[in-house]
Amino acid sequence: MKRGRLSMTLADASPRKLDLGRVFGDTFAVIRRQAVPLLGVTFVLSYLPSLLGALLAQGARPTAAAPFAAYGDPLYSLLSLVGFFLGAYAIACQYDIAISDLEGRRPVLSEVFRNAVGKMLPVVGAILLLFLGVALGLIMLIVPGVIVAVMWIVALPAVVAETSNPVKALGRSRALTKGSRWRIFGLLLLLWILVLVVEGVFFGGAAASGAFLRGAKGGLLTLALVSLFGFVLSVCVTVGSAALYMQLRELKGAGGEAVAQVFA
Repeated sequence: MKRGRLSMTLADASPRKLDLGRVFGDTFAVIRRQAVPLLGVTFVLSYLPSLLGALLAQGARPTAAAPFAAYGDPLYSLLSLVGFFLGAYAIACQYDIAISDLEGRRPVLSEVFRNAVGKMLPVVGAILLLFLGVALGLIMLIVPGVIVAVMWIVALPAVVAETSNPVKALGRSRALTKGSRWRIFGLLLLLWILVLVVEGVFFGGAAASGAFLRGAKGGLLTLALVSLFGFVLSVCVTVGSAALYMQLRELKGAGGEAVAQVFA
């Protein structure tokens, strides 16, 4: 009897580990429950502006003498800037919706839009810091960039859910991922493989069905399909990182797990 109690005590005291299956399960459960607000917000704030910018760039018809003609167009530059901030606003909305659902609350769009206004600039700051950190790490023989990407993977949901300070959000992500980074690295690797497979099936099927036609109509359809794939992928990645963030937060509340030898 004493031995049984001792084994139960040791089991309760053993560190919990990140459950990758739960991350995937929570991700698709949230997308299923919140498909309308998630896809609607992303379609209006991200898909349409990016598609408009791509159409404008295509319409500029670059030549050998001016291969980047579209990028010198003030209208294109303005649309790109507006699209970037609208994209950050859409990301803030996506995280607010996903985290609310994961916390057992029903997201209200009026509150989501209002909260996202105050989170848009912090999200922009966090995105820029993430890009600079990962890019610098990749320049330094790739491995440091991968470590930085894993370490800061939940910085954006931390910005939306906890702090409006991008630097503190990066620190929060570093603390939350500590001890789980090998598993997160495996998650990213698996996600990368899945994206390659889905991308191949999606565009392969589109090509086989004759979607990529030549001429103006074919170019428009190609742009629409490429933007659509990125649009759906962005929703999955955002909700997935929100699910990862919520589980890491739970693990740290329960004591976290042992520090890994390399990714700690």
